[in-house]
Amino acid sequence: MNLKSFLKIEIKYWDGSIFLEICASNTYFMGETLVFAEDKELIDFSNKLLEFPKNHNDNVFFELGRKELNDSYFSINFYSADSISHIGVQITMETEMHLREQEKYKVQFEIIVEPNAIDEFRKSIYSITQKNEGTAILYGRDN
Repeated sequence: MNLKSFLKIEIKYWDGSIFLEICASNTYFMGETLVFAEDKELIDFSNKLLEFPKNHNDNVFFELGRKELNDSYFSINFYSADSISHIGVQITMETEMHLREQEKYKVQFEIIVEPNAIDEFRKSIYSITQKNEGTAILYGRDN
């Protein structure tokens, strides 16, 4: 399978609560999950990405869900991938399955992105929080 690298976050509503449908892929793996979120969390995430990266050692980590409660879980970590300004994005997802730890559906992988893609993604995250609808997509450098 030869997939393109991306991360897609879409706001969904169910029983008055906000959920994020998250789908991501690199060239070998793909995963998706549905995670409960609050507007404040997404705004904080958007703010963390403002002016990222500030230097070569800059790092931004964000997570949603509670692994200890067997909820769906999502985390993302942004960091410098090389000396030519590429950004590494490590994505971890787990589905909400009230099963034994060994039976949970999990995936973790890295995509590589350009700095300008992070700026566009940050703007999209902020926009969907203001409209309470929409999709934010972070494209990997192979798109």
